[in-house]
Amino acid sequence: MSARIAGAHYLGKIVTARGLISGKVPDHAAAT
Repeated sequence: MSARIAGAHYLGKIVTARGLISGKVPDHAAAT
């Protein structure tokens, strides 16, 4: 797997996780 694809996949997981978290807790808590 190329670094670009790995990086995009990793960032995508973070964005998805943050989206799920932000739906349950305040943004300042999700940012930590």
